[in-house]
Amino acid sequence: MLAFQEISIERAIGDKRLRLSWEPRISAQTLGLCGVHGILQIRSANGCWIDAEPMAMFSLRQLSVVWKWKLAQMKEVFSRLSCHLIQRPPGSNDFSVSLNLLPKQLYSDDWAVQLLDMAAAAGIPGSRIEIELLEHDDCINSLYVDWSFHALHNCGIRLVLANFPCGYHHLQRLIRHEFDKIIVIPSLLPCTSEPPAALSKRKALLNGVIHAIRGVGAKTILDRINNDLQFCFFSELEVAEGRGAYWGAPVETQDIPHLLSRLQKPTGGIDSPVVHSDTHKDHNFPCMRR
Repeated sequence: MLAFQEISIERAIGDKRLRLSWEPRISAQTLGLCGVHGILQIRSANGCWIDAEPMAMFSLRQLSVVWKWKLAQMKEVFSRLSCHLIQRPPGSNDFSVSLNLLPKQLYSDDWAVQLLDMAAAAGIPGSRIEIELLEHDDCINSLYVDWSFHALHNCGIRLVLANFPCGYHHLQRLIRHEFDKIIVIPSLLPCTSEPPAALSKRKALLNGVIHAIRGVGAKTILDRINNDLQFCFFSELEVAEGRGAYWGAPVETQDIPHLLSRLQKPTGGIDSPVVHSDTHKDHNFPCMRR
């Protein structure tokens, strides 16, 4: 793994070794595009782009530099998305842009104002912005962080809790704050073929987690849907949206229009960008028999 502690973020930005890529977010109801999610990536010494998440590996100083850089990128992102949002058909008001954030980053009190100002300049309301709060933080009891959560909500920004249920902080956050969406920890999804009994247990666990999420008034997101079997789970469970390599690799900011045209039909359908095998048909899931 890349030693993020040893990386000079400023040098990485200057050498163009840092980029913000965008993966599609897919509506479970229509299988159409309902948003894009930003992923921070760093180019390694061998030229490969790797995810720089979780950002907990960065120091607080590095996080500050990265966020300033992200904000600079968002101006172009909002500009490229504004035309798409204006052209969306009636009833398609759920499209949003999401970014990762560690709660300790909330101590920088001007980034939200800058983000909202850039969105407003492009004609995009705050309700189309989602902030995904990551685990691994020790300031959940801070009154300032609590106040910041409420302030973000009051600005219209949607709050998303990532990797639930995982850790003490998640339970405390669910009790103390309102979240619009909650991302189920990806390890609950099957990675490869498993015996039917194991798959049934996974589905039972997922249904229990989804029921709990619905009970606190939030919508469920499934992340890292990368193969047919995981897509089958996505199709059969009562979730709001999904994302993952099943719908193709993340794209750079300048390629967002191509992503939109590739995954969005006027009817809300999806042009499948990846050809998938029938490897998992033998598990007798209804969605595999269609």
